[in-house]
Amino acid sequence: MSNSAKSPGPLIVSFGEMLIDFVPDVAGASLAESTAFIKAPGGAPANVTCAIAKLGGISAFIGKVGEEFGRMLVDMLKKNGVSSDGVCFDKQA
Repeated sequence: MSNSAKSPGPLIVSFGEMLIDFVPDVAGASLAESTAFIKAPGGAPANVTCAIAKLGGISAFIGKVGEEFGRMLVDMLKKNGVSSDGVCFDKQA
């Protein structure tokens, strides 16, 4: 039996920022011209953990986020199969 058959693989952990990109809702409009925006979750470390999970790996994210947008971001991690046990919420953020 190979080593990979015994365990699901290594846990890959990213830590850093999660953020919301505000993208104009009209293609080609500048930020100054736009009157409405779409919330797009992002942040390189969070994006990497989501990509790992989508490719079948085991990933987790560690970081600190604010309450309101942070809850939305953590929900996105969970929906993508990423462990968010290491995320802390800060009312001051």
